[in-house]
Parts: sequence; structure tokens; C-alpha cells
Amino acid sequence: MTITTQGQRDARWSSILLGFNTNQPYTIGNYGCLITCFSMYLSAIGKPETPETVNEKVKSVNGFVDGGKLVWSAPETIWGIKCIYQSPYYSGPLTSQGKTKMKTLLDEKRPLICHVDFDPNDPDDDMHWILVTDYEGNNFYCNDPWTGQHVNIDVYGGSVERAVIEFRAYDPIVTTDSVTNVMVDSTTFERLVDNSTTRDKIRDTLNCADNNTVILAEVNRLKGFEQAVIDKDKIITEAQKKITELENKIKQLTDDHTQFALASTKTIQDQGQDIIELQGSIQELKKDCKPQPVYTGIKKWIYDIFLK
Repeated sequence: MTITTQGQRDARWSSILLGFNTNQPYTIGNYGCLITCFSMYLSAIGKPETPETVNEKVKSVNGFVDGGKLVWSAPETIWGIKCIYQSPYYSGPLTSQGKTKMKTLLDEKRPLICHVDFDPNDPDDDMHWILVTDYEGNNFYCNDPWTGQHVNIDVYGGSVERAVIEFRAYDPIVTTDSVTNVMVDSTTFERLVDNSTTRDKIRDTLNCADNNTVILAEVNRLKGFEQAVIDKDKIITEAQKKITELENKIKQLTDDHTQFALASTKTIQDQGQDIIELQGSIQELKKDCKPQPVYTGIKKWIYDIFLK
């Protein structure tokens, strides 16, 4: 089975407190291996989840005790999945019957939520949960929430016998054998691929959960920001337009004032010149208006004989 890996230490949810814990370091990143296994399993059976959404949904039904310990009935209550097998707790090596049972369940397309010892080199059981997905011969492989990688289960103890402490199996994953194939033309197929790729790019760019509702909410939030920017740009454009109009009006008034001042100056100068000319004409006229001299005696005689 190929199941998409998820990591509990993914930055999108690693710092979120696990369950009802209130103090660090009880976060999904440090202690969220089990809910990450459920997230991977649920996504594989057509119920897409992330560690963050699993955490919130389990909390909503009070599915944690002692802060962050999962109540095993919670997943069935929330998602309707059924635990069809629960192994015994192997205090010693996994038995041959246990290994055979693991293979049988995996052959039924049932990934195994498996308890291993995170540090098998010390005597304590450092509980860690992984999702066992497939096997080849005696090699079993798992999606490890701690690393977010698909690895050989041997990394936890050197062999499956030493690694496995207990495991659970739920409903089988959806396979192509159980799905009705629908034929589509190449154009439609390419469009579907493009849409899926675009959705993934949007999810990665927004750095949000791989959930359509969450992605759509983030997109709508950004659209709100975009509309606010557009509205602000309109206000700025209108303000700039009015500023330009006012600046042009000021320039026109300045030009008119200057022209008026120049015109007024010229008018005063012209009037001054006219006044001078008029004053000259007045003087000439005044000369013409002088009275004739009175000739008497000899002067009058001379005037009368020679000039008259």
C-alpha cells in the first residue's frame, strides 16, 4: 500500500498543544505520533485529515484523557471506523503468529497502527506509534510520523520481532480494485491534473492544512485583503485626480494674477504717458489762448501802416 506520509513535526502543526495539554512541551510535534498515524490512515481511506484537524475533532468529543492520551473509542465515534483487530501486548519478541497476522491484515489492505519502542537501546518502553503499510518477505515498512518518511521498521530494534509491541487494524483502504473506473477524454484528464496541481500549489503557498475547507477559507481571506487594497487604490486614485485638478487651478489662478499684474502695470504706464502728452497739449493750447498785446501811440501807428 502506498500511503502519503505526514510528519508530526511539520511546521504547520508541530507547535500546537496536543489534546487538552496546557504547557509545553506537550505539543503535536513532540507527542503527536498517534494522531498523525490516524491522520495518514484516515486520508488513505478517503477521509482527508491532518494531525491538526484530528487533534481538534478528538478534543470536540472529549477523546483525550490525562491531557493528551487518546481514548480509543473516539475515532469510531468521529469517523465511524471500526477496529477489527487488536493484538496482545508483546512484552517479549513478536511471535510468529503475530507476524503472520500482520501479513494477513496488510494483504487485506489494512494498514496497522503499531506501537514500537522509540529508543530500544534503553530498558524503558518509550512509546511511539507508526503506521505499518506493507511488507516484503520478512521486511516490514512503515510511515514514521517522527521523520515523515517511509522506512523499514527495523530502525526500531533491528527486526520486526523486536520492534513491534502491539498493533491495531481498522477498515481497509480504498483500492483501485474496489473503485469503478470512469473514462474521461484527454482534455478533461489534463484539466483535472492541472486543477489538482494548482490546488497543491495554493495549499503550499498558503502553508495551510491539506483540507479543501481550510484552503478555501484562506483564499477567501486573501480575497478580502485584495478587495480592501483595490478599494484603497480607488480612493488614492480619486485623491490624486483631485490634487491634480487643484494644482492646475492654482496654476491658472497664478497665471491670471501675473497677467493681470502685467496688464495693470502697462495700463498705468500708458496712462502716465497719456497724461504727459495731454499736459503738453494743454500747454500748447494755453499758448494759443494768450491775449494779443495792446498797441497804443506810435506803436499802434506803425502797426496800422506796416503790419495791418
